[in-house]
Amino acid sequence: MRVVVSVPHYAVMALLWPLAWGGCLLSIWLAYRTAEFIYMHVFHITHEAFRDLLSALLHSIELLLLVPLPGIVGIVAYRNLRLYVNPIAKQRSSIETELEMAKRLVLGTLVSVAGTRMLIQLLEDNMELNLYISGGLVIVSLTFYTVFALGKGWGGR
Repeated sequence: MRVVVSVPHYAVMALLWPLAWGGCLLSIWLAYRTAEFIYMHVFHITHEAFRDLLSALLHSIELLLLVPLPGIVGIVAYRNLRLYVNPIAKQRSSIETELEMAKRLVLGTLVSVAGTRMLIQLLEDNMELNLYISGGLVIVSLTFYTVFALGKGWGGR
Protein backbone atom coordinates (compact mmCIF):
# COMPACT_ATOMS: atom_id res chain seq x y z
CA MET A 1 0.00 0.00 0.00
CA ARG A 2 2.82 2.39 0.85
CA VAL A 3 4.33 1.89 -2.64
CA VAL A 4 1.02 2.71 -4.30
CA VAL A 5 0.73 5.88 -2.24
CA SER A 6 4.34 6.95 -2.76
CA VAL A 7 4.45 6.60 -6.57
CA PRO A 8 2.16 9.59 -7.31
CA HIS A 9 3.92 11.60 -4.61
CA TYR A 10 7.37 11.07 -6.13
CA ALA A 11 6.02 11.56 -9.65
CA VAL A 12 4.63 14.95 -8.65
CA MET A 13 7.88 15.87 -6.92
CA ALA A 14 9.88 14.98 -10.04
CA LEU A 15 7.51 16.61 -12.52
CA LEU A 16 6.73 19.77 -10.59
CA TRP A 17 10.26 20.79 -9.62
CA PRO A 18 10.49 22.52 -13.01
CA LEU A 19 7.34 24.46 -12.05
CA ALA A 20 8.90 25.76 -8.83
CA TRP A 21 12.30 26.45 -10.40
CA GLY A 22 10.69 27.90 -13.51
CA GLY A 23 8.73 30.38 -11.41
CA CYS A 24 11.85 31.38 -9.49
CA LEU A 25 13.91 31.71 -12.67
CA LEU A 26 11.17 33.80 -14.27
CA SER A 27 11.25 36.07 -11.22
CA ILE A 28 15.02 36.41 -11.56
CA TRP A 29 14.65 37.23 -15.26
CA LEU A 30 11.98 39.84 -14.44
CA ALA A 31 14.29 41.35 -11.82
CA TYR A 32 17.07 41.60 -14.42
CA ARG A 33 14.74 43.21 -16.97
CA THR A 34 13.45 45.62 -14.33
CA ALA A 35 16.99 46.63 -13.35
CA GLU A 36 17.84 47.10 -17.03
CA PHE A 37 14.73 49.26 -17.55
CA ILE A 38 15.47 51.37 -14.47
CA TYR A 39 19.08 51.84 -15.54
CA MET A 40 18.14 52.85 -19.09
CA HIS A 41 15.11 55.03 -18.36
CA VAL A 42 15.61 56.47 -14.87
CA PHE A 43 19.34 56.72 -14.21
CA HIS A 44 20.16 57.99 -17.68
CA ILE A 45 18.22 61.18 -17.31
CA THR A 46 17.47 62.06 -20.88
CA HIS A 47 13.99 63.29 -20.12
CA GLU A 48 13.13 66.80 -21.11
CA ALA A 49 10.09 67.05 -18.88
CA PHE A 50 9.27 65.99 -15.36
CA ARG A 51 6.26 64.14 -16.77
CA ASP A 52 8.54 61.75 -18.69
CA LEU A 53 10.67 61.06 -15.61
CA LEU A 54 7.57 60.43 -13.50
CA SER A 55 6.23 58.09 -16.18
CA ALA A 56 9.51 56.15 -16.18
CA LEU A 57 9.43 55.90 -12.38
CA LEU A 58 5.85 54.60 -12.46
CA HIS A 59 6.84 52.02 -15.09
CA SER A 60 9.68 50.95 -12.80
CA ILE A 61 7.31 50.57 -9.84
CA GLU A 62 4.95 48.52 -11.99
CA LEU A 63 7.76 46.19 -13.03
CA LEU A 64 9.06 45.87 -9.46
CA LEU A 65 5.60 44.84 -8.29
CA LEU A 66 5.51 42.03 -10.85
CA VAL A 67 8.94 40.54 -10.01
CA PRO A 68 8.00 38.14 -7.17
CA LEU A 69 4.73 36.83 -8.65
CA PRO A 70 6.03 33.91 -10.79
CA GLY A 71 8.21 32.62 -7.96
CA ILE A 72 5.37 32.79 -5.46
CA VAL A 73 2.95 31.04 -7.80
CA GLY A 74 5.47 28.32 -8.71
CA ILE A 75 6.44 27.52 -5.13
CA VAL A 76 2.88 27.57 -3.77
CA ALA A 77 1.61 25.38 -6.63
CA TYR A 78 4.43 22.91 -6.08
CA ARG A 79 3.89 22.72 -2.32
CA ASN A 80 0.13 22.34 -2.65
CA LEU A 81 0.26 19.65 -5.29
CA ARG A 82 2.98 17.78 -3.42
CA LEU A 83 0.91 17.83 -0.25
CA TYR A 84 -2.38 16.85 -1.87
CA VAL A 85 -0.81 13.87 -3.60
CA ASN A 86 0.43 12.57 -0.25
CA PRO A 87 -2.74 11.46 1.61
CA ILE A 88 -0.93 10.82 4.91
CA ALA A 89 0.41 14.36 5.20
CA LYS A 90 -0.32 16.12 8.47
CA GLN A 91 0.36 19.72 7.34
CA ARG A 92 -2.73 20.25 5.19
CA SER A 93 -4.06 23.18 7.25
CA SER A 94 -0.74 25.08 7.14
CA ILE A 95 -0.56 24.72 3.35
CA GLU A 96 -4.14 25.96 3.01
CA THR A 97 -3.20 29.00 5.10
CA GLU A 98 -0.17 29.61 2.86
CA LEU A 99 -2.37 29.27 -0.21
CA GLU A 100 -4.83 31.83 1.16
CA MET A 101 -1.98 34.23 1.94
CA ALA A 102 -0.52 33.74 -1.55
CA LYS A 103 -3.91 34.46 -3.13
CA ARG A 104 -4.18 37.68 -1.13
CA LEU A 105 -0.65 38.69 -2.07
CA VAL A 106 -1.15 37.99 -5.78
CA LEU A 107 -4.50 39.76 -5.95
CA GLY A 108 -3.19 42.72 -3.93
CA THR A 109 -0.23 42.98 -6.27
CA LEU A 110 -2.49 42.86 -9.30
CA VAL A 111 -4.64 45.65 -7.84
CA SER A 112 -1.49 47.71 -7.27
CA VAL A 113 -0.26 47.05 -10.82
CA ALA A 114 -3.65 47.99 -12.26
CA GLY A 115 -3.64 51.23 -10.27
CA THR A 116 -0.10 52.02 -11.36
CA ARG A 117 -0.99 51.30 -14.98
CA MET A 118 -3.98 53.63 -14.73
CA LEU A 119 -1.76 56.39 -13.32
CA ILE A 120 0.71 55.89 -16.17
CA GLN A 121 -2.03 56.06 -18.78
CA LEU A 122 -3.54 59.12 -17.13
CA LEU A 123 -0.12 60.80 -16.97
CA GLU A 124 0.62 60.05 -20.62
CA ASP A 125 -2.83 61.28 -21.75
CA ASN A 126 -3.57 57.95 -23.44
CA MET A 127 -6.64 57.05 -21.45
CA GLU A 128 -10.25 57.57 -22.32
CA LEU A 129 -12.83 58.06 -19.60
CA ASN A 130 -14.59 54.74 -20.20
CA LEU A 131 -11.30 52.83 -19.85
CA TYR A 132 -10.52 54.69 -16.63
CA ILE A 133 -13.95 53.78 -15.22
CA SER A 134 -13.56 50.14 -16.29
CA GLY A 135 -10.13 49.94 -14.67
CA GLY A 136 -11.52 51.46 -11.50
CA LEU A 137 -14.29 48.87 -11.43
CA VAL A 138 -11.75 46.06 -11.87
CA ILE A 139 -9.69 47.43 -8.98
CA VAL A 140 -12.73 47.79 -6.71
CA SER A 141 -14.07 44.32 -7.55
CA LEU A 142 -10.68 42.64 -6.96
CA THR A 143 -10.32 44.50 -3.68
CA PHE A 144 -13.76 43.41 -2.49
CA TYR A 145 -13.05 39.83 -3.59
CA THR A 146 -9.76 39.84 -1.70
CA VAL A 147 -11.33 41.24 1.46
CA PHE A 148 -14.62 39.38 1.56
CA ALA A 149 -14.04 36.08 -0.24
CA LEU A 150 -10.49 35.40 0.91
CA GLY A 151 -10.42 37.42 4.12
CA LYS A 152 -13.81 36.33 5.46
CA GLY A 153 -14.98 39.93 5.78
CA TRP A 154 -13.58 42.90 7.64
CA GLY A 155 -13.89 41.26 11.04
CA GLY A 156 -12.35 37.93 9.94
CA ARG A 157 -8.73 39.03 10.37
